[in-house]
Formats: sequence, structure tokens, C-alpha cells
Amino acid sequence: MILITQQVLTTLGWIVLALAISPMVWLIFQPYFKSLSPAERRANGLLHDVLTPEQCRQLMWRGYLEVPSPTTAQRVYPSLPAGRPQGSPPRSTPPPPLL
Repeated sequence: MILITQQVLTTLGWIVLALAISPMVWLIFQPYFKSLSPAERRANGLLHDVLTPEQCRQLMWRGYLEVPSPTTAQRVYPSLPAGRPQGSPPRSTPPPPLL
């Protein structure tokens, strides 16, 4: 009887341990699962087709691209960030019209 009780307690202990660790494991691996969606793969491929390798590295490291000014040689503008944080309000001014 003591052996069965000990096996049950050991099994319950492992179950409790697995349930306690699983949320942490999910938080660690969640970004990798999210990036597997077909839409994100297409977007990533399009990004690599449009940008130069240097621009891709800059976007990954800084989260934005630096756009050189067409009129002033030494001026550089930071572009819009790669993604707007969740919950942040949309831009208050509409984007400029395309020419």
C-alpha cells in the first residue's frame, strides 16, 4: 500500500511540475511559433526582395530604417518603426499623398 501511495505522489508531483513549467516554456517559444504563419513568411520574403542586405540588418537591429534626405546630403530621417506596439493609437496625421 505504501508503494502505491508513493508512486501516486511521485506521478502527481511530476504533473504539478509540468503544469508549473509549461507557461514559461510557452512564453519562451511563442515568438518562434508566431513567425511560422504563411503571411509573415510572405512579408519577410517581400521585405528581403525590396531591401538591400544592409537595410535588412539595420531594420532587424534597430527596428527602423534610416532614410537619407533627398535634398540635404548630411540629413537622415528615421523611418516608421517595423511594427507599432499593441495598444498604441494610430497616427494622428494622414500620410502624405503619393505622387
